[in-house]
Parts: sequence; C-alpha cells; structure tokens
Amino acid sequence: MYEYGFAFTNTEYVHEWLHRIVRQKRQTTQILFDRQTTDGKTQVVFGSRLRGENRATVSLTRPNSLFLSAAAQNNHPQLGAIHRQFADHWQPLRGQAVESKIARSLDGFAHQDAFLELMRQADLGVVGTKLEDFKLTEADHERFKKVSHFLAELSGSPDEADEQLQRFKQIRFEHASGDGARPLDFDLESRGTQRLAALAIPVLDAIAAGHLIVVDELDASFHHRLTAALVRLFKGATNCRGAQLVTAVHDTSLLRDGLELDDVWLAEKDREGVSRFTPLTDYHIRSREDLEQVYRDGRVGGAPVIGDLALALNG
Repeated sequence: MYEYGFAFTNTEYVHEWLHRIVRQKRQTTQILFDRQTTDGKTQVVFGSRLRGENRATVSLTRPNSLFLSAAAQNNHPQLGAIHRQFADHWQPLRGQAVESKIARSLDGFAHQDAFLELMRQADLGVVGTKLEDFKLTEADHERFKKVSHFLAELSGSPDEADEQLQRFKQIRFEHASGDGARPLDFDLESRGTQRLAALAIPVLDAIAAGHLIVVDELDASFHHRLTAALVRLFKGATNCRGAQLVTAVHDTSLLRDGLELDDVWLAEKDREGVSRFTPLTDYHIRSREDLEQVYRDGRVGGAPVIGDLALALNG
C-alpha cells in the first residue's frame, strides 16, 4: 500500500512525497522519495527501497511538474507502475455534457444494455436510444470541410477530414407517449437527463473494471433520490470489483439515504480561507443517530453560517 501526495502554488510544486506502508509483524512506513522545490530549485531525497534512474529523473523534473510524472516518462520501473495505477484506474469527470462526445462513447459501448436500463430506472421517461449520423446542411457541411481540411493540412493529414466528419454521431432518446415512443433531440432534454447520459458511461465502465471515479458535485441537476441511487450503485452487489466513487455533494439527505459514517468527510474553511477535511468518524456519534440531523444541529463541521440575507439596493 502506498501513500502519495503533493502541495503546490500557482507556479510550482513545493512538496511531493511517496511512502510505502508495509505490514509485517508491525506496520512500518518506508520513504521512497521526498521532493522539495524552493525558488525554482528541486531537491529530492530517496529512500533505500527505491531502485532505478532516480538522479537522472531529478534533472528532468521541472518546478511546475510532478516528479512521479517525470519518472514515468523516463521509464522508471517502480514509479512507472504507480503512475499507471493513476493513469489507468482513476478517472476524473469534469465539464458539461457534450452530445457528440456522449454519442461517440456510446457507439460500440460494451455496456449499452446497462446504459439504457440505468436511464430507464432513473424515471426520466426514457425508453430507448437512437444513434444517428450527424446531419448538417449542405452549407454547414462545406464550411466544416474547409475548416477540417485546413486543420488537417497543418497536422499533415488532409485525407482524415472527411473520415472525421463521418465519425460524428448524434444521440436521441426515445420517450414514452400516448401513441408510442417518440425521439427527442438531445438539446431539448433536461439538464439532468443530459448530465446522467454523460455520467452513466464512465460510471458503468468504472464499476465493470473496479476503477476509481472522481465526480464534482454528483448531486447537481439530480433529484436527491437519483443521487442516492447512484451512490448505492457503488455500495451494492453490482459493484463486485470494488470500484470507488469520490465526489463532493451539498445534498444533506444523503446522510440518511445512502451514506454511512465512514463514507463521509466534511469540508470546512478556516479563517485564512483554507479548506480542511475531517472524517465524520472523528466525531463522537452513536451508530443509531440520524446523521443528517447531527449535521443540521451543528454538532459537526462543514455547515455554512448563513443568516437571513438582508440587502440594501440603490434606487
């Protein structure tokens, strides 16, 4: 088991460390490397257990880059394996739901049946999906070809422009209606439906492979019951490979419907504006207590102090 971390400013990584935790007769922590950067100068202290081109990697490490990344680029045997664990098994999700990206991911997706079933069970009215070639007017098609050919020529691959256009797909969800299923354009769907479609593919991939997925504000645009159902998906029998979900949420109802005591860390800013994270297990809470009520009563951290909003407007 390893412990890896780093600290950074706007311009450089000031601290980076990697420890290995070994459990034999007793638990011991071995330092593999400890990197410090001050005023653009990087120094790294290595533990005796780290084998490889360590010193050569230091010369490749820029102040604004990670030593672990530089080691992976330099084919370091030990650190390269650890770097691959992050690169291959951790997936952060960010950004908006983009139809072309969702359609491209869904085309040939290994878990299409599970994707549709998730959309159905979310009670969004979705009963089917249709992937279609992206349709452009003749004028838009010509404009796209000109731009694509120009960019392709810059990259030295002019023949790929038409192939790229042919790969564009659009997705339409079929909704139940009185006279059968009717397809709806993606941009007419609610933001919650769009976001779930974007989230479902990497979530299903993570659960199938046992990877870790990081989602900012899982509860955004979702009914609290849907958010709780997604959390339970990672805590139930479906997740037989031990996939993990890390997310920031504001929906306190999850404390009574989906999350347990050792699932929760509370974020709270101190007087200097620094966010501190504290596990809920650090507080004295009885196992039978209502966690949401404990939070609302102010017995634990993480709750904003907000009174009535009294505003004076000019005019």
